[in-house]
Amino acid sequence: MRRGPIRTGPRTPACLEETRMDHYAGIDISNNRLDLCVVDTTGTIALEDQLPNTEPGYDELTELVDEQTPIGLEVGTLAYPVQDYLVERDYTVRLGDSKRMKTIWQCDQTFDGKDAFEIADLVRIDKFPEVNIPDPSVLEARELIRARKDVVEQCTQAKQRLGSYLRREGIDPPFGSDALYGEKGRAWLRQQELDPKARSLMEAHLAQIEALEPVEELDAMVAGLIVEDAIVDRLVSIPGVGLHNAAVLRYEVGSMDRFDTIDQFRSYAGGAPRNRQSGGPARQEGPVSRCNERVKAAVGIAAESAATKTKGGNLVNAMYQRQMGAWQASQQRVGACAWEDVQHGVRGVDEGRGVFLAESEYDGEQAVEDQASRPAGGRLHDRFPPMRRG
Repeated sequence: MRRGPIRTGPRTPACLEETRMDHYAGIDISNNRLDLCVVDTTGTIALEDQLPNTEPGYDELTELVDEQTPIGLEVGTLAYPVQDYLVERDYTVRLGDSKRMKTIWQCDQTFDGKDAFEIADLVRIDKFPEVNIPDPSVLEARELIRARKDVVEQCTQAKQRLGSYLRREGIDPPFGSDALYGEKGRAWLRQQELDPKARSLMEAHLAQIEALEPVEELDAMVAGLIVEDAIVDRLVSIPGVGLHNAAVLRYEVGSMDRFDTIDQFRSYAGGAPRNRQSGGPARQEGPVSRCNERVKAAVGIAAESAATKTKGGNLVNAMYQRQMGAWQASQQRVGACAWEDVQHGVRGVDEGRGVFLAESEYDGEQAVEDQASRPAGGRLHDRFPPMRRG
């Protein structure tokens, strides 16, 4: 990439007056400031400046950069206020994936001193790795569902740590795991005779559980989001997909319009194979590492439930049972089944276009019979090829 001279004099928009249409801006955002860089069509720096990360700083930014200049930002929580401010004023703003930027830059880390230039230059050469930005309502719902899931997971981990501590101390409660962490169980624990150090540690564990456990308010807010959501209703009709998993899939994915094929969604959710090649034939080495971990977990949980817990015949269970004839049942076999659930359950995520199709959209009984009669190694999706949008 061509790097031009850095301006060191007063920063004014006058340097952009003649050719505003031929400039590209990049902004690197930190907690306290905005690093701005504007380049021309040759990659030469036309303007550099540092602005405060405040609304007066945003006002100054609009004085320096014209609405016709495309602006690139690294996606993140710090970028959203800047993006909202600029979009409201008719600027063209693009948010990019910082990890993919590092790959394009061929470096392992970013450097704050030149990030703004690199962002602007990627916008200039049309290699900016743009990411999908959902509607504000979807983004708000996603944050709520993530918060609820994180609190539940942290509470579970706190309970596991307390259980491990009790076993180390030789304390054997006369309760099951559910009752132990309830009001009665906690009262019993506090009545035990312990030395001051042990009591302090136990109280610390109990305090953490008590702080995290009340999630009723979050549950009520999530329920208000999904109770009348037609997409969630269709999602829960897929074998193995529960209500909370459906909410995760619904709001983490947003709209399926962002994917051209089901294979792109598969890669986004961590189910696509990773190919390795160096001078010879390509080989597969497990799934891709860069994915949406929350969607990956939701799909895996749904596949495990459909394969081993859901009553009645379904495609995933049929594939799982067939594979057990050749391999031992294991988590890997469940993982291999996950994408049958996705491929035959997903077509689009807009109402009226077949949102995560229910089983009624295909002949499930016939598919189970076909899978049972297929020889070992046969592919279930020979009958049902991956679905495309529309």
